[in-house]
Amino acid sequence: MKIFQTFLTCLIFLIGLATLSYAVDLKGEVIPLPADEGIHYTLADDAEVEVRIYDLQGVLIRQLDLGRQGTGSYLTRQTAAYWDGRDQPGTSVTSGVYFYTLKADAFSKTGRMVIRK
Repeated sequence: MKIFQTFLTCLIFLIGLATLSYAVDLKGEVIPLPADEGIHYTLADDAEVEVRIYDLQGVLIRQLDLGRQGTGSYLTRQTAAYWDGRDQPGTSVTSGVYFYTLKADAFSKTGRMVIRK
């Protein structure tokens, strides 16, 4: 089933049918979600959390410092890491593929998302 989900996610990205972000739990599960839901995650322990957004060339577009977060799930728009589609100075980015790295202390997970405008 996981291979099928990975294939389906890749297929959606390749043909551009949907804008996706990801839910990430610190056990390694990645689940595609609607982009307006943000980047969801679950912490097994308290951690300093940050999200970095990169373009296809690997240039840092935006850094979201979420600070020290307590153990628990961050699964709603109010609690998830939410990127508004703007770079660090506040300019709206163009449509395209972007990568994010969610870092929680020593843990790091990289995913990709598609911005469609």
